[in-house]
Amino acid sequence: MEGWLFVVKLDLSAYIPQLFFGALLTFICLDLTLDWLWHSRTKLSASEFSIVWATFLLTNSVGLEGGMALGCAIMLANFTLSYSTVPRTNFFRGRGSSVVRNHRQRMLLAARRSQIVTLQLRGFIFFGNVVSIVEDIERHIRLPPARAAQDSSEEEREQEGGASGLLTPPSSPTVRLQTHWDA
Repeated sequence: MEGWLFVVKLDLSAYIPQLFFGALLTFICLDLTLDWLWHSRTKLSASEFSIVWATFLLTNSVGLEGGMALGCAIMLANFTLSYSTVPRTNFFRGRGSSVVRNHRQRMLLAARRSQIVTLQLRGFIFFGNVVSIVEDIERHIRLPPARAAQDSSEEEREQEGGASGLLTPPSSPTVRLQTHWDA
């Protein structure tokens, strides 16, 4: 049925009112403009909402490709800035565990409750925020004071990157991190 439209040299757009197409495009334009430039203010953060407006203004002033490219560059800069400033660690003192323990273990934990620190990591960890995470951990962990007189073999091992850990001095006992899978 529609095949005859390709054979006959008939231009249908000449018979359809152009006002209809103009009104339809205007309606779509106003609806999208209201949705993205006004109603989105309640669903987006202030920085995201300002990026939407900046992209809109740049698209109108520079052109479609340039405005979208600059909008993407602003968005990447905003993401990098906001992602690197969000705290990644939460520390809890005296937080309980869901592991079932015997009476002796519960009494031992209750006696040392103030010495236990629970660390919760959030988000993605990447090279840019590892240093701040380590600094947070070091601020919340108190280490026992090192012995005044260390023998030279321990000092040599420490200088060579030996068995002593980053957070434990050579004279202190080994610190073991226990996960919730350990019994």
